[in-house]
Amino acid sequence: MTGIGCHNLALLEDGAILSCGSLEGALISTTGTQAKVSNLMRRGLAVGQDVITVGGSTFSEREHRDSEPGVLHLLDRHFRLLSSLALPAPPTEIGRLDGNDLSLSRHVAACGLTLHWPQVTCSSA
Repeated sequence: MTGIGCHNLALLEDGAILSCGSLEGALISTTGTQAKVSNLMRRGLAVGQDVITVGGSTFSEREHRDSEPGVLHLLDRHFRLLSSLALPAPPTEIGRLDGNDLSLSRHVAACGLTLHWPQVTCSSA
């Protein structure tokens, strides 16, 4: 199923939610956009005005994850790869140091954006 095992969310300017589709190695938007980044699992997400930063790692058992290498990908806002940086360990949390980050953080509230979750109803049939 698309989007299973997601790490991190970002609320974009148009109200769409961007998430890491970890198992697919993709970024997935509620607008239907699916952008394959690499064959690695997606881990960590920061979205600035011009650049999306997303991490990646290999899939491994939880007790071995910290010893596996990782990568940091920089993409433009059209999901085109700008650069990649190899890391000695997998990233787990990514954020912009300047605070201008659309990932679900205090900056989202400062932009006046609101998050509307879809209404879900359950039946007991």
